[in-house]
Amino acid sequence: MAKEPQQFRFENMQFEKVGEKVFLKTVDGTNITLLNCKFEKGCIIPNHHHESEQITIVMKGCLKGKINGKEYTIRSGEGIVVPPHLPHEWVALEDTIDFEIFSPPREKPNF
Repeated sequence: MAKEPQQFRFENMQFEKVGEKVFLKTVDGTNITLLNCKFEKGCIIPNHHHESEQITIVMKGCLKGKINGKEYTIRSGEGIVVPPHLPHEWVALEDTIDFEIFSPPREKPNF
């Protein structure tokens, strides 16, 4: 458990490649995980689920996906809340940058 505040600057952090066309910058708190994600066009995030509630905000680009079988398209400036345990999957329709918030914290995805 962190006992001191963590200050960070995303532009000084390096993206880590965690899968084909998937790159992350990760900040972990005690009760939350924040990801800055970079998905290259055509990237596929396969169907998965997790115990964390997830909030995704697309800053640039476009993601198309399914959550619990229903289709969604999230464009720059838009976001979505994914409740815990719901199956979801995504495809990057173009090069995409987003922020994703998870609570409780989640393990680093490996795609």
